[in-house]
Amino acid sequence: MNILKRLPILFLPYSFFLFSCNSSHDSFRDNKIFTYNQVSDISSLDPAFSSLLSNIWAVNQLYNGLVQLDSNSKITPCIATNWTINTKGTEYTFHLRTDIYFNNDSCFAENKPRKVKAADVVYSFNRIISSLVASPGSWIFKDKIDSGNGFVALNDSTFQLKLRKPFAPMLYILTMKYCSIIPHEAIERYGGNFRIHPVGTGPFYLKYWNEGVAMLLLRNDHYFETNADENIPFVHGVFITFIDSRSTEFLKFKSGELDYLSDVDPAFKSNLFTGAGQLNKYWTGKVNFKKFVFLNTEYIGFNVKDSSTKNPFADEQLRHAISYGIDKESICTYLLHGIGVPAVHGFIPFGLRGFDVNQIKGYAYNPSLAEKLAAPFHHVRLTLNCSPDNEGICNFAAADLREIGLNVQVITVQPKALNQMMVKGETAFFRGSWVADYPEPENFLACFYSGYGAPPDYSRFHNRTYDSLYEQSLATINDSVRGDVYKEMDQLMIDQAPVIPLYYDEGIELTQPYISGLLVNSTGLLDLRHVRIN
Repeated sequence: MNILKRLPILFLPYSFFLFSCNSSHDSFRDNKIFTYNQVSDISSLDPAFSSLLSNIWAVNQLYNGLVQLDSNSKITPCIATNWTINTKGTEYTFHLRTDIYFNNDSCFAENKPRKVKAADVVYSFNRIISSLVASPGSWIFKDKIDSGNGFVALNDSTFQLKLRKPFAPMLYILTMKYCSIIPHEAIERYGGNFRIHPVGTGPFYLKYWNEGVAMLLLRNDHYFETNADENIPFVHGVFITFIDSRSTEFLKFKSGELDYLSDVDPAFKSNLFTGAGQLNKYWTGKVNFKKFVFLNTEYIGFNVKDSSTKNPFADEQLRHAISYGIDKESICTYLLHGIGVPAVHGFIPFGLRGFDVNQIKGYAYNPSLAEKLAAPFHHVRLTLNCSPDNEGICNFAAADLREIGLNVQVITVQPKALNQMMVKGETAFFRGSWVADYPEPENFLACFYSGYGAPPDYSRFHNRTYDSLYEQSLATINDSVRGDVYKEMDQLMIDQAPVIPLYYDEGIELTQPYISGLLVNSTGLLDLRHVRIN
């Protein structure tokens, strides 16, 4: 049955959707409409512009790629059923399913759905690297693809990707939402309006979008994937609100007006969680709670490049002093309420292949050693730049560093301005984070490869041995051997301390008791294909 006929509420003005009473949400629940809030606005539904997590979540519901990540962040088939890689690691051949169709749209001849072909993959990938499109994702293929014949449709169901030289993480690159497959007819028909008129193959399609207010996605009844021979998705639709306040969002969830939360305003965390990051007893049975690995390393960074004006952070001893002088355990317990793991190992985060508690030795809190190392720098004034959201953690760290005799001042800078300072090398001491673009250690270790510059090498770290190992890793197809190279790189970098990892992040998933099957993988990707509303 057409869900709109069963949901007359959807024809009403948006003011009705403000959840002034629970009856409006009861209609969503009764009609299997999953609801969540997006604090950050969605700027585009064009996969070529899926750089923000808010965009990525929505794009993931509307499109598919050749391959995808499962809930354990393993690469699995999607539009491609299988693939082969030549012995040199430079040629990837993908065999596509022949039963996948783009959603019905007037951009197609006779307004009928069209089958996905290998030529669509060629078109989609060429569009990512087109200077006319100016996709922020163009970097994923930059200097990697054979310039003469990088993307080839061998026939309707066989696509070939050719690299200039081996790049071992390439399959992980292809799981990114930039690599979603789109039809050329939609771009030709809608042009710049494609951002608000998506045409994909995903489990849902766009029905309604009032930007900054609300979005409604409805189930694609012809979606090609199944779960144990059941058609998916199980819900009839997804309703997204855009309330920009975490506190208001939490209150809406508490009153039952939202089905899912991915974060909680700090003011409510002590009410929800113990210091060990577990749900307080009061909430047991009232909500479902899950804590999971989120591949993000939060850190304090240095510009280690010396200059004509003496840079104190070019001195490795000062960096070691600071590394030993911050109590990461206390940050995780008292400021994060147990949602996070103290980073006393490498830059590769907890939960990712290459993380090794036995092999990678970082910096545990050691104030007596830190004080000795800091002694020559007591007269130097040190300015730590951070965004307002990180001010609490930075003030905590600065207080620790004052205890070892360092004169540290925290100055907050708006996020965009801080990012520009990091790119231009205008800050020597800064708070940063690195969230995985894809779940492969290379994505983290690339932050210290001098060949890339800033970004991602905001610290201006330059070590010939490290650079050589990084280049070696890209050409190493064997996962086990490559993993050993990653560990060597991680330890080498940590020893020289261009950054201080503070904690390895964890994500949280709060859902209403009647929700099941929601999946969020370690890159934070929201998967609603298997959600059930009971």
